[in-house]
Amino acid sequence: MTHYTLIVEDHPLYREGLGDTLSLVLTDTVVLKACSAEEGLLMTDHLHDVRLICIDLGLPKIQGIDAVSIFRTKFPRAVLIVISGNEQTELQQLAIERGANTFIPKSASPNEIAVLVHRAMAGEWLTPNFDLAVSRTVSPGQLKPFLTIRQSEVLELLAMGMSNKQIARQLEVAEVTVKLHVTGIFRAFGANCRSQALLVARKSGLLPDS
Repeated sequence: MTHYTLIVEDHPLYREGLGDTLSLVLTDTVVLKACSAEEGLLMTDHLHDVRLICIDLGLPKIQGIDAVSIFRTKFPRAVLIVISGNEQTELQQLAIERGANTFIPKSASPNEIAVLVHRAMAGEWLTPNFDLAVSRTVSPGQLKPFLTIRQSEVLELLAMGMSNKQIARQLEVAEVTVKLHVTGIFRAFGANCRSQALLVARKSGLLPDS
């Protein structure tokens, strides 16, 4: 199944740059880019597996804060991140209250964005001021690799010593689909083979030590 990431940002240069950053940070996802909340809603009208939504607060027509509420209602299980040039504490808190997982200022570097996105995708609800300071002390090499739910299932079966064919039978999917998931796991871990991927997974805490 295809997973989607949606960026809602009216500034074209920032929208493209953020898209490039997220494409490097996340694997096995299609990045959609909208210039308004209305366009974002149209893009995702028939989509169900939207995993990440990044919303700018300075949007035309439907304002960003209202858009946060709308997208949170539409995609209750998605990770929702507000990105804005307005760094007022009250605005950040309001975004969190409306359903955002965290707030990232536009002054954040690509590395800082990568750190916070990884942490949010791992299930953390982040406090804006503290977490940006923390992100500046973390390098990309220190990030825990992010896997999709299906990739995590494949990883567990790899750890059991199953072949691609056995995994396909276990998950009731095509073998070529398993190969794609394995490739995504290798990419996320920076690995070239199964044993290397399993070693990284254990060091990252994604698998128990054998």
